[in-house]
Amino acid sequence: MTLAGTETLTNKTLTSPVLNTGVSGTALLDEDDMVTDSATQVATQQSIKAYVDAISVNRAFTWFLSGTQIAANELGAKYIVPQSMTVTKIWWKTGSGTATLRLQKNTTDINASMSATTSVGSDDSITSAALTAGQVITLDITAISSGANISVTMECEQ
Repeated sequence: MTLAGTETLTNKTLTSPVLNTGVSGTALLDEDDMVTDSATQVATQQSIKAYVDAISVNRAFTWFLSGTQIAANELGAKYIVPQSMTVTKIWWKTGSGTATLRLQKNTTDINASMSATTSVGSDDSITSAALTAGQVITLDITAISSGANISVTMECEQ
């Protein structure tokens, strides 16, 4: 059977249809933000790609050094950056006492001097914020005064 022109098919099942050009109609959505949230309409490939590309992935790296035996010039935990991302904020605090901390990527300072106390400190103006996959992030304790339980969190987004 060959159809010519426009035909209306109601409640018909198409077995192995072939669509050689574009698809159109009210069931097809072209919106990059996926705001419609429909269970009966479909999105274009371009809309899906734009939506996924716009998603910002957030990640946090946290160091926690416990105990009263922490000494100056002692290295904290190291992390290897899994993918390219940007440091957006660093938070730090001690359980007691004070400490001066340095956070580096490879040998470049991310924050050269964080004065940690029992009050939460933070920095959101990071000068060397870009991280690339494979870089090593290291927390150094450069000075400490009877400090215990040092916490540092570095927030990142992709």
